[in-house]
Amino acid sequence: MSGDLTSPEDRRKVEEIVAALKDEIMRLKASPNHSAAAMVLLLASSVAYGVEFFGQDVETSVDKLSKGIQLNAEQMLREHGKFLKQLKREADAEEAAAEAKLKGITARVENLKQDLGELGNSLVQYNTLQQEERGMVEQLKQVKDQIENITAHQSSAAAVEIRWHLYPELTPVR
Repeated sequence: MSGDLTSPEDRRKVEEIVAALKDEIMRLKASPNHSAAAMVLLLASSVAYGVEFFGQDVETSVDKLSKGIQLNAEQMLREHGKFLKQLKREADAEEAAAEAKLKGITARVENLKQDLGELGNSLVQYNTLQQEERGMVEQLKQVKDQIENITAHQSSAAAVEIRWHLYPELTPVR
């Protein structure tokens, strides 16, 4: 045992911690969630205080730790790869949906542009018809005024002219 522990009490505390860590690592051993950090901590304390790691020497423990970390890393990479593939599928699906939506919106915009052009043409025709209507209303007013003038002129001319049904008797002038 190569550590510099100042008292047997310190040594006992370290051994208790190491034992607790060993128990926890053994509990988590075949699980993908076992903590590499705990294994590193256990190994570090083992090296520092000369405690045997799982009853084996430090080199064998380092090999086991290395293999455990490697297996854990490989499993994490597989899970990460699956997760990335799932994210890519979701992103591709969202992209396809967005492209379809964009095409629909673009078609709608084109239809609206065409409708707007037709509406502009209709507005020009409407304004032209309004101007023609104003011109015809003005012409109609002028024709009515002319008819009223002719009628008034004929009435006044008829009132001035005397028509005798019977001519008055003429008496000789003396």
